[in-house]
Amino acid sequence: MIKDERQQRGTINHTPVYTREVIKRALELGASALILVHNHPSGDPTPSGSDISVTNDIIKIAAPLGITVYDHLIIGRGRHASLRELGLIPSEANKTGGDQGASASPQYSGVHD
Repeated sequence: MIKDERQQRGTINHTPVYTREVIKRALELGASALILVHNHPSGDPTPSGSDISVTNDIIKIAAPLGITVYDHLIIGRGRHASLRELGLIPSEANKTGGDQGASASPQYSGVHD
């Protein structure tokens, strides 16, 4: 791990995530991979449509730059969700930089106690 740092701070129900800022910081640090993490204050770690969309945007920009997004973890009350385990980050996505084909209706086996 090169760095563990906060990128944004939000309100009770929204945190702006700027793809360019995430990628810019990864490049500044010389990172070859990212693990994105955020919490859901509601306690429910189920990924929102916005969580999935932002993750896909970051993957699409990062891949051609040689940066892999390993996972996006969402932390809730005593539970967490892994977008990779939910099938929302296909392993081949990081190699091609092409269309991710992620669905917003996953089986929530990636939500853990």
